[in-house]
Amino acid sequence: MYNQRALRLKKRLQAGEPAIGTWLSIPSAVVSDAIAGCGFDWVLIDNEHAPFDPVTLHQMLIGFKGTDTVPFIRVPENDEATIKQALDIGFEGIVTPQTNTVDDVRRAVAACRYPPEGVRGFGPNYAANYGRDTDEYVSLANRSIFCVVQVESVQTTEEIDEIVKIPGIDGIIVGPNDMSATAGCFLETEREEVQSAIQTILGTAKKAGIAIGHGWCPADIAAQIDDGAQLILEGGDLGFLREGALSVLAEFKRAVT
Repeated sequence: MYNQRALRLKKRLQAGEPAIGTWLSIPSAVVSDAIAGCGFDWVLIDNEHAPFDPVTLHQMLIGFKGTDTVPFIRVPENDEATIKQALDIGFEGIVTPQTNTVDDVRRAVAACRYPPEGVRGFGPNYAANYGRDTDEYVSLANRSIFCVVQVESVQTTEEIDEIVKIPGIDGIIVGPNDMSATAGCFLETEREEVQSAIQTILGTAKKAGIAIGHGWCPADIAAQIDDGAQLILEGGDLGFLREGALSVLAEFKRAVT
């Protein structure tokens, strides 16, 4: 039977509940297996900035079997073929980077949906339990697959009112670092023009009933939730590994001084 965890997560988000997720950037099935069993609501594999290949990605998905954690992937680009392959190997959530215009968003949504709602090609042999659950998968795919768009331009404020009217958007997150570049203040994410754009974009999406998230890892989860965020992203495998190692070293140094 096809795992309907993505549908269950969508229902929770539609009810206004927050969902906790984390990043994976290490191309390792061992790492994904360890994290998938921890109890996160969703996990986002970063295929935009980390060195993944399709075979490794498929192997990493095996760790999610038998869990309620929904596997998401941030694809390298908002491209129909790239999204199709990610879905066909078994990802249940897509995050598209640099999705800044009405046309960008329409392309992302269409790539995530089978006809007539979209243009996704057919071939979910891996996603449908190696063909055992094809009929059930196809009947649920357009409702269960997450399409989350990542906005990374301050200019999107000019189109956000139209963007939120597009059917099929399950979430909107922002990328403040790249957004700051479009405001002429690269990496100065606290500048007023960047923060104002973020608030306009996320606030408009929230009013339209679309789940929102920040797309990075602020330290205060409670503040994110108080801000209306539902797609919470906190920490990641590289950070967990680094901070764990540094903690041991710090404890050792305290013990010998």
